[in-house]
Amino acid sequence: MEFIKGVPLNKIHEKLTQKQYIEISSELGILVKQIHSIEGSYFGNLSQEDKRFHTWEEAFLCMIKELLEDAIDAKVVLPYNYDKIYNMIYEKRKVLNIVKTPSLIHKDLWEGNIFIDPKTAKITGLLDCERALYGDKLLDPVCGFLLQNQEFMQSYTGRVSIGKEEEIRSVLYQIYLYLIMVIECTYRSYPNENSSKWASSQLKGALVDLLKL
Repeated sequence: MEFIKGVPLNKIHEKLTQKQYIEISSELGILVKQIHSIEGSYFGNLSQEDKRFHTWEEAFLCMIKELLEDAIDAKVVLPYNYDKIYNMIYEKRKVLNIVKTPSLIHKDLWEGNIFIDPKTAKITGLLDCERALYGDKLLDPVCGFLLQNQEFMQSYTGRVSIGKEEEIRSVLYQIYLYLIMVIECTYRSYPNENSSKWASSQLKGALVDLLKL
């Protein structure tokens, strides 16, 4: 972080005007679009060759399996048993293969990873790329909590809403995101239980949403 000028967006969000935040959201949409224009020859992990796949379905199911294995190892309590969660996702797997092009995905675009120049309210850098992979472009708006940010979505996709198949994929990605958050609370031994409770609540909500789709 010391090599990037500026401060994290979450630290100055409340000090920004509505106009400044809209401009940042629009600028972020342009930057994410540029990142996604970088295409891969496979789906999955950038550094581990044994976790690269021909289809997005295979890559995503592998990602879910790894998370559930971590949860089992750490005895993490989830809203449903591990097999049920996996099977719920597996039943919707065909919608994943709508994605034909592996795009470079940052996968952690929450406000703490977006650095801003406080004087100009311009983006100076995007941090924490260690979760990057080649996959579905929709993963970034979900993992960055950006789906409801109309200025971002308009700048990024030219529209503010998503279609039915995208909705199903977005719920699958929400489950993936909240699984990460619930599990990492255990592994990182966060002293505040609120984070774990919030993530568990969101995970249960996303699983219920998936049952309705």
